Amino acid sequence: MTRLSIFDIPLIVDSICDNLSADDIFNCRNTSKDFHKAFLGPHMRDITIGIEVFEDDRKVIEKYASRIQTLTLDYSEDNIEATYLLEDSILPVFPALTHLTRLDIKLDVSFNPELLHGILNSLPDSLRILELDYEYYFDEDWKSLSITWKPNKLERICLRGEDESKNEDLYLIPLIKASPELQALRIPSVSSGHVEDFMKALGQSCPKLRYLVLNKNKIPYSYGSEAFLFHYIQQPLKMLRIDLALDKYSMNVFSTILKHSANSIQEIRLHNIDGLEFDSLEQLVDECPNLECLYYRDNYSFTSSNMMTGKGYCH
Repeated sequence: MTRLSIFDIPLIVDSICDNLSADDIFNCRNTSKDFHKAFLGPHMRDITIGIEVFEDDRKVIEKYASRIQTLTLDYSEDNIEATYLLEDSILPVFPALTHLTRLDIKLDVSFNPELLHGILNSLPDSLRILELDYEYYFDEDWKSLSITWKPNKLERICLRGEDESKNEDLYLIPLIKASPELQALRIPSVSSGHVEDFMKALGQSCPKLRYLVLNKNKIPYSYGSEAFLFHYIQQPLKMLRIDLALDKYSMNVFSTILKHSANSIQEIRLHNIDGLEFDSLEQLVDECPNLECLYYRDNYSFTSSNMMTGKGYCH
């Protein structure tokens, strides 16, 4: 009988591993002292990198880069020295990630913006989802950076931050303009100096946009420039969450929805609606036949309400 070496196992497992669950594979982890080499590495599709284990994970990425589909870069530790060291060790890996479809990046206050700039310019064309979780690291350095990556297949951009946007618009707008496949966007807010360029780019460059979250921070008394310029969004949206800036620009948002999204919109969530006439909400319900959820929030009293639609209450 032919004996198999530990180095033969990956060749055999390779043909069946895609039909096994992660639990199935990990149940075998005690069968060999070389399990990591034989099983885990070649079939790893989802990797998280943290500063404290970066060197080990980098070796796995370099060896099996073409197999990785989801990568999380967790730089949320407050470690300035390690963050800067990563700039020399992570960037060379990205060109080899030819099948990467999702990238999640978690940053901290000490993050070097040039590293993110380098990462964005090294991403493969296969990327479909980009999520960026940041705090307060944006500064004037962004003005000297430019994004050359062309995300032709990018379908979703999600930004999460603790404060109002500052200079992130300087890289977000070029990404928007180069993302014809973008279907979903979530952004805390756009700085007033760039909001019109942003809204124009979103309306003109992303014909497949269907899910939109603007000013997710729901900042009371905000200027609401996104709502004021909402008429640029002419795509048939399915979901919209937006800050109405204390009702100042609600009519612009509502008229745009009724004109371009009346038959497609399924969920609407409104914030800062103080002073909004209830009749306007009823009109949305009456004229949007597929609307399943209408949620609105009053930032003076910090109360929220759900409105009955033809398909019931929003949950």
